[in-house]
Amino acid sequence: MPSPRGLLCLLLLPFHTLVLGVIAMSATLIAPRRDPTLALGRLWSRVILFTAGISVATHHEERAAQGPFLMISNHQSLFDIPALFVSLQIPFRVVAKRELFWIPVFGWALGLAGFIPVDRGRHDRAVASLGRAAERLNGGLSVLMFAEGTRSADGHLRPLKKGAFHLAQQTGVPILPVTVSGSRAVMPRSRWVPRPGRIDVVIGEPLPTPARGAVPGTVMAQAAAAISAGYTPLHRVDLERDAGDSSSPAAGAGGASGQPEDRCRRS
Repeated sequence: MPSPRGLLCLLLLPFHTLVLGVIAMSATLIAPRRDPTLALGRLWSRVILFTAGISVATHHEERAAQGPFLMISNHQSLFDIPALFVSLQIPFRVVAKRELFWIPVFGWALGLAGFIPVDRGRHDRAVASLGRAAERLNGGLSVLMFAEGTRSADGHLRPLKKGAFHLAQQTGVPILPVTVSGSRAVMPRSRWVPRPGRIDVVIGEPLPTPARGAVPGTVMAQAAAAISAGYTPLHRVDLERDAGDSSSPAAGAGGASGQPEDRCRRS
């Protein structure tokens, strides 16, 4: 049976998105240098997470402060986005699938704020998107990419695509691995109603930039290993075949996260 809080979150989501999206677009047009969309995006994320009964624990957030970085995260749930928005307390932009930019108000706000749509089905357009991401990095903004290309269906890390690593080579920006645990248990790819729980976000150690002209295989392997090393015990629930079903334990129902508490911030 769907969670009452999850149903409430789904019911209120259009209202929250409409109100905060209109405010974000208006504020961006009036004062673009103050980056209002990112601040309102964090508020939108906190409202959604609170309504759904989902908490977020962020570990080693200080590692993201010395950017800009090309941040590469695993991707297993739609709730990765709000979890990362409340965890990453730095100016950044996201490379996201273009379909998100088609959503009225929500997508318009993303576009106005300089977020980067990517057409995964067209190589030429994908290359153009990487060019726009390079402009953000060269301008001093960190950029977040889901290098698997899409959400994992089973919670296991999919092979990382080369585009992100070629972008790091082009710009000379270090790579920052980011790991999300517990989000698939909250809402897997096969479901549309979230359930209460907890999500852990772990910021890894920065990785060296691949040398220009080199095949980025070594750094790709290092990034995949770093993301995998960042999984907390919540990820065990993500890997269950029926993660997110009413019979499965909720992510964060109890137990330690596996990361030092003195470097953990809870949202």
